[in-house]
Amino acid sequence: MARSDLERMILNMKKIFAVLGMAICMIGLTACGGHTDTTPVMSENSAIDTAEKDFLAINSIVSQNAEKKYKDDLVVTSAVKNLKTAIEECGQPNTTDITVTDTDINTETATVKMSIGCENRQMLVSVVLDSDGAVTELISNPVYTKMENMERAGLNTLIGMGMAFSVLILISFVIALLPKFTGLVEGGKKKPAAKSSNEAMDNTIAQIEKNEEQSNDTEIAAVIAAAVAATEGSSTDAFVVRSIRRR
Repeated sequence: MARSDLERMILNMKKIFAVLGMAICMIGLTACGGHTDTTPVMSENSAIDTAEKDFLAINSIVSQNAEKKYKDDLVVTSAVKNLKTAIEECGQPNTTDITVTDTDINTETATVKMSIGCENRQMLVSVVLDSDGAVTELISNPVYTKMENMERAGLNTLIGMGMAFSVLILISFVIALLPKFTGLVEGGKKKPAAKSSNEAMDNTIAQIEKNEEQSNDTEIAAVIAAAVAATEGSSTDAFVVRSIRRR
């Protein structure tokens, strides 16, 4: 028994040492792993200054109608087009009324959101910068009140429902016309068949009448030939009745 207990103890110790060895190896591998760089691409102040300058530059291009000079720059072209659309609702931006509402800076990009005061309503501008500080996206959107958002949502719902009902009415109208259209097609197909049947019937009757006339003519010719032969005292082979004219 003592020997068995000793062997069991040694086996348990081996298991414990194996688990400890695996844990030490995992800790060592973790410690030797590469260090993740968490340094932001730029400071918050630098991102804000750059975003404001980029917005002012895009706004200057719009106000001067100079977008043709940058037609090969897709980022500028998109930003100018988007800002023009926003200005149609918001009015001209007040470049002195710029308020930073949010910033998001990580190891790859920096995003700055600004509220711009305009003639009619506020404008929300989002500027995305890359690691070199160059703008990669500039989006401008009008800011609507809750009541306006509710009105727009209700209007969109009504438009969607109206379109759905219009399509259903159109489908019902088409389904209602299908039997009439099918009847017209079938009627158009049957008429030629009836006409053809009538023509065949007329041809058959005409053929029968013609055969009857020919049969009657043959019988009359035979009677005339027999009468003439009896009168002349000769055979019917001595002459031929060529034609009969009815009066």
